[in-house]
Amino acid sequence: MKMQSVPVSGAINAGFAASFITEIIKMYPGRASASPSLDVLITLLTLGANGYKKLLSERKELYGHLAQEMSAVAERHGERLQHTPHKPITLGSSRWVWSRP
Repeated sequence: MKMQSVPVSGAINAGFAASFITEIIKMYPGRASASPSLDVLITLLTLGANGYKKLLSERKELYGHLAQEMSAVAERHGERLQHTPHKPITLGSSRWVWSRP
């Protein structure tokens, strides 16, 4: 069985007219829905402790492969992969290589 992680999201509403914000507030159900939290709970319960540990292990393995491949692509284009020691799952190049002509 293959499990998939559940994204968690939020919302920020802003505007220059108070009437606009008032209309949004009327349609907004209040605080964030419990559905994403419930989905995460069900996912974790389904995975169990061993399944969750396996998922973390797979992520680390895939991260290493992705970092290596991204580094090779960046180097071919005269770029470099950013070093992010305080964000261990973050990857980014020095510039977006596909924005060049």
